[in-house]
Amino acid sequence: MIYSTGLNPPNDDGLDYNGDDPNLISITNAGLVVDAAGNAYVTGVTVYPHYPFTTPPPPNLVTVPFVSKLDPTGSKLLFSVPAGGSSLQLDESGNLAAAGILYGPVPPSSAATSAMVGLPANFPSLCLPNNVTSFSEGYLQQLDLTTGTVRSVQFLDGSIVSSAVIALGSEGKVWMSGATSRPDIPFTLNPLFPPNLGPAPQPGAYLASIAFSESTTPTGPQLGCVLDSADMMHAGPIAPGQLLTLMGTNLGPEEGVSAPAGGSTSLAGVTVTFDDTPAKLLYVSPSQINVAVPGVSQASASIEPTSVMQIRVNGAPAAVRLFPVTSSTPSLFADLFASTPASCTQGYPPPALARNADGSINSCLQPSKPGSTISLYLNGVGIGTSLDNGYFGIFDWDVVINGASAEVVNVTNENEWVTRVDVRLPASVTSTPGMAQGFNVTMRESGLTVGPFYLTLTAGTSLPLTIWVEP
Repeated sequence: MIYSTGLNPPNDDGLDYNGDDPNLISITNAGLVVDAAGNAYVTGVTVYPHYPFTTPPPPNLVTVPFVSKLDPTGSKLLFSVPAGGSSLQLDESGNLAAAGILYGPVPPSSAATSAMVGLPANFPSLCLPNNVTSFSEGYLQQLDLTTGTVRSVQFLDGSIVSSAVIALGSEGKVWMSGATSRPDIPFTLNPLFPPNLGPAPQPGAYLASIAFSESTTPTGPQLGCVLDSADMMHAGPIAPGQLLTLMGTNLGPEEGVSAPAGGSTSLAGVTVTFDDTPAKLLYVSPSQINVAVPGVSQASASIEPTSVMQIRVNGAPAAVRLFPVTSSTPSLFADLFASTPASCTQGYPPPALARNADGSINSCLQPSKPGSTISLYLNGVGIGTSLDNGYFGIFDWDVVINGASAEVVNVTNENEWVTRVDVRLPASVTSTPGMAQGFNVTMRESGLTVGPFYLTLTAGTSLPLTIWVEP
C-alpha cells in the first residue's frame, strides 16, 4: 500500500463529530483518475459543511460536488473545487473532464448554481434547476489540471436529469450518458427515441458527445434551454401553434424588441425556422426569444413526427435542435414562481392566470364569486387528439375545482395561439364570508393531463393551481 488517507478538515475546525447530525458528514466518492506523475483526482458529492474546499462553494447549496487533487504521496491536498460530482476522465493531452448533476439550491438561488458550474455570468437563471420547473440537470466540465479552474462547460438542459457517466472518444470528444425522467432533453439530428412521444413523463436514457474545442469561445447565438411559455417548464414534445420561450446568450439585439400584433417572421435581425418554415416571433432580446411553432390545418390528416428548429441572429446560426412533435401538449398559463401576498393566507399552490367575470385578473385581492364564470388560458392545445388514425380535432374538456367537476361554459381561441376555457365555479366552492380562499384547479383535455406537471420520476399528474373565491 502506497498510502491510505482521507479528505478531512483541519483538526481545529470546531466541528463536534459526536454531537452533530451524522447526515452532515455524508460524502460520496464517485470517480477517480491518476495522472502520469501519480497525482490522484477524486470526485463526488457532499453535504458536509466542513469539506476541505480550497475554492469555497456558493452558499445555500444542500448537495455540493467536488473535484479534489492529491499529490503522489497522498499527504498534500493540491486543490479541491466545487465541480464534477459524477465521473472523471483524463485524456492523453492532460485534459481533465468532469461530469456532474446540478440540483436546485435551497432556498432557490440560480446565480449561485451558475457560478459553481462555470457557466457565463449572463446565462439565463430560468434554465437552471430551481425545484419548481426543474429538479436536476447535467453538465460536463473541462478543468485545469493545476488549479482546478473550470475552462469550459457544456450544459445539458432538462427537468429531471441524473446519473452522469463519461468516457473518452476519438478526436478529443467526450461521451456522456445517464438517465432522464422526461423527454425534454436536447435532441440533435437523427435521434433514437420511441415513436409518439407525448407530454407525459417518459423515463429513458440520454447519450451525448461533446467536443470542448468547439465550445470554448461561444461568440454566436447559444441556446441554453427551451421553455413552455405558459408555465416556464422545460419543453419536450411540441405541438403546432405552441408558444415557446427560448433562453440563452447572444440571441438578439442589446435592447429587447416586441413584434407588432400578430407577430413577425423576422424581428431585429432574428429569425427562427421549424423545418425551414419561418415561425412567428413575438419578442427578442439578448437572452430570450418568444416564438410560436408554425401551425397546421385543423383538418390535416397527419403531422410530421419531428421538427428541426434553427435560430439565426444577423445571419449567424445557433446549433440546431430537434423536437418530437405531438398533436397536443396543453398547459395552463400560470405563475409558478409567484409568492402569496402578505395580506393573504400562506401555503397555497401557485396561481393560475385566470380572469374573473368582470375582466379583472383573479387573485386573493381580486377574488371571484361563487357560481360566477372564470376564464382559464391554455398554450399548446395544437390540433387536438385523433379518434382514429387520421382525423384530428377531438376536444373534450374536464376541469376540476376543489375536487368537483366544473361546468365548461365556452371554449374559444383567444388569439392565434392561446385557447380560452370559460368555467362556472361549482357550488362546492365556498369560503368564509369576507375572506378570500384559494381553491385547487386542474384540467384534462381529451384524456391528456394538462400542465404544469409535478416533477416526479413516474407518470405525471397535473400540478394544482390556485384560483381565489370570496362570497
